[in-house]
This record gives sequence, structure tokens and C-alpha cells, in this order.
Amino acid sequence: MNPRKRQGILYYFLGVLLLLAAFGLISVFRGRWKDGNPTSVAGPALSWRQERQASSDVREEVDSRKTEIWYVYITGEVVRPGVYEVSPGDRIYLAVEKAGGFTVHADTEGINLASPLTDAMHIKIPAQFPLGETPSDTLELKRAPRERNSSASPGLLDINTARLEELEKLPGIGPVLAQRILETRKELGSFKDPGEMLKVPGIGSKRLEKIAPLITVGPGW
Repeated sequence: MNPRKRQGILYYFLGVLLLLAAFGLISVFRGRWKDGNPTSVAGPALSWRQERQASSDVREEVDSRKTEIWYVYITGEVVRPGVYEVSPGDRIYLAVEKAGGFTVHADTEGINLASPLTDAMHIKIPAQFPLGETPSDTLELKRAPRERNSSASPGLLDINTARLEELEKLPGIGPVLAQRILETRKELGSFKDPGEMLKVPGIGSKRLEKIAPLITVGPGW
């Protein structure tokens, strides 16, 4: 073969290889720089940004839970029965502390003070009973079954069967709030403990403290 022709073929293949190399470099560095200036970094740096965003989301969720407020209703053998503010994740012993602690007659045996609280929970602390005698009161960690409320306590207003005019007679409850109680009762099916009155728009912890000694919860309709 003519040496000049051989040399031309060699230059041709060399040019093709250089062109392929140039395209390869362009593909590798595409997206890292624009107009010659670095604007973004691929690979691990992007993953770090995602981790930082996820960490920020977790902190925001924790902060929102810290600002959330629950209400629990504690009665029975505590110094100051009533409705108290607690935070999500709090335990029963914290609610007892807020209520001034146990009375000297409280039956603390068998009460799991480490049990978690729930919003609108009714906690009833029983009194002590002689050995071998069955107590009539129990600690209600959650909503009591309807069978336990088969009959309303004497002298108390059953908010599951009360009529509008009966609810209006409760202290601080007028026609408007009485109607809201009926509407909320209809939505829930029935109130399962007095603490659920906090779900009625316009009834807060202070108002519930006033009416709690006057109401009870029957089996509903």
C-alpha cells in the first residue's frame, strides 16, 4: 500500500478516536457546570441534602408534638380531682402529680403509673378496700365499656340521654352550648366518658371542671 495512503488512514482513525473521547468527556461532565461555572454537584452531595431535609422534617414533627396539648379528667382518690393539661407521651403518674398526688385512702396497688395517657382520657383512682374484699371502683385507663355504665349515678345528669332543656340548666351551659352537646353526641353515637365533653365546640377544661361533678355517662341510645 502507498505509504501516503496508509498515513491518511491512520490519521482518519486517530481523528475518530479523539472525537469519541471528546463526546465521552462531555457526557461525564454534563450537568456539573454551566457556562464554565460550577452550579451543582452530583453524587454524595445530593444525598447529603436529602438527609438534611429529612432531619429537618423530623425536628419539625417533634416540635409540633411538643406544642400539642391533651386534656385528661382524673377523679377518685386524688387531692385535686379535675381536668388537667398534659403532653402527648405523658404517663399516668404525671396526671396524678398534677392532681396533687394520691389521698391517704387511695389504692395504689395494681395501678400501672407508667401507662401512657390519651387525649380526653378519664382516670378514676379507687379507694382502698379490706383484704379479700372486691372494690366497687376501678381505675379506668381508657374509655369504660358501655356495660359498666348501664345505669346513671343517682342525682347526676346522664349526658347520653339528657334533653336540651336539661342540659341548659348546667352551670355555664346555655341554649347554644346545649345544642352543640346534642350535635356532638349524635356525631359520636354517645359519650363514653365525661372527658369527651371537651370535643364539644365551646367547652374547655375550665367549663368542664364546673359541670363534671354534675354529670355522668349512661349506655346511650
